[in-house]
Amino acid sequence: MRKDPDAMKNWSKDSVLSISETQKDLIDSAFHALKPGGILVYSTCTLSAEENQQVCLYLQDKYPDLVSFEPLGSLFEGAEQALTEHGFLHIFPQVYDCEGFFVAKLKKLGSTIPPTVTKRLGKFPFEKASNKVLQHLTSHLYESLKIELPDNSCVWIRDKDVWLFPSALEPLIGEFRFSRMGIKIAESHKNGYRWQHQVATALASGKEPNCVQLTVPEAREWFMGRDIRLTNQTGKGEAIVKLGDDILGLGKWVGNRLKNGLPRELVRDKNLF
Repeated sequence: MRKDPDAMKNWSKDSVLSISETQKDLIDSAFHALKPGGILVYSTCTLSAEENQQVCLYLQDKYPDLVSFEPLGSLFEGAEQALTEHGFLHIFPQVYDCEGFFVAKLKKLGSTIPPTVTKRLGKFPFEKASNKVLQHLTSHLYESLKIELPDNSCVWIRDKDVWLFPSALEPLIGEFRFSRMGIKIAESHKNGYRWQHQVATALASGKEPNCVQLTVPEAREWFMGRDIRLTNQTGKGEAIVKLGDDILGLGKWVGNRLKNGLPRELVRDKNLF
């Protein structure tokens, strides 16, 4: 048999012991989730006793009156050849001409009290805008789009991104994790702010003086990511684009052409109407 000199280069006893500690945490957590009388199957694709038998014995040692090992000698024909003293199956390749693996069947005999776990929450990745920044932002937003920030909101900054959160969130910071509870309304730059699509769709009323009403054919072009050329209509700066009473997003005037500001992920290549 030819030996592969690289076969063991990534193996170490320390890595086995480290993995086994993780597996002990996993089986302990799964055992708590199991109802009394329930069955837990623990299986791995490794042959080390530290990651197999010892993990199961750890659970029994921790809950000596609540863990029962169910023998697997009758699981399939010839299974007794791989049966351990505790009734586990420890499959070796030379016995069955297959990949090695381990299987244990455990029964929960009674109730357990889940441990109290204190979860460490990462630092809230935003900083609350100072009064100076807030005044500057509010002024620019009204000057550009005639939009006012809601009274029940607060502005937070992450790098150059400007986010709007509900004020009710503030007392909860550090108490729980969240993925998205606000909207990104702008990106700051040296000359001011680059307003985002959401500032229009979430905050505009549709009655602002810089609103531009599109026809259905024009709205179709808008959702396909195309600029809109308007007859006998022109403007300067940014505009709020709408169809009927529905806000579609932000555009920017370039002569009589309304430059499309729809985010790329919202652009559709097919007719939406």
